[in-house]
Amino acid sequence: MFKIMPMKINQKSMEPILFDGDYVLVTQKKKYNKGDIVVFKDKFDSKYKIKYIFAESNDWIDTSSALPKIIDNNNKNYLTKVTKLEYNTFYVLGYNEQMSKDSRHFGPITCDQIIGKLIFRYYPFNSIRFF
Repeated sequence: MFKIMPMKINQKSMEPILFDGDYVLVTQKKKYNKGDIVVFKDKFDSKYKIKYIFAESNDWIDTSSALPKIIDNNNKNYLTKVTKLEYNTFYVLGYNEQMSKDSRHFGPITCDQIIGKLIFRYYPFNSIRFF
């Protein structure tokens, strides 16, 4: 088990927050929340992906348009494509909608798939940042 793991970003799905070639630190957590940027293992191709948590367990999501929306329980009956996230599942998105393969394509991810949460970008040096 690791406490902190260095990683290199090899994708453009998180631009303009993270860029291809950035180096970051990831740490394991017991609990993940909306807005956290997480690294997880894709169950289809076993590659590491990095996305932000858009929605979490028990959230209702309207997926009828290109941009999903979190809705309250009262409005779910008026929509055609509504999903309720199960326990320990997350709906993850990339900031770069055109370049991101995310939950809009492969559905929610489980907590077991998450490797850790992004905490720090340490390279390039002019872009050092805590998350």
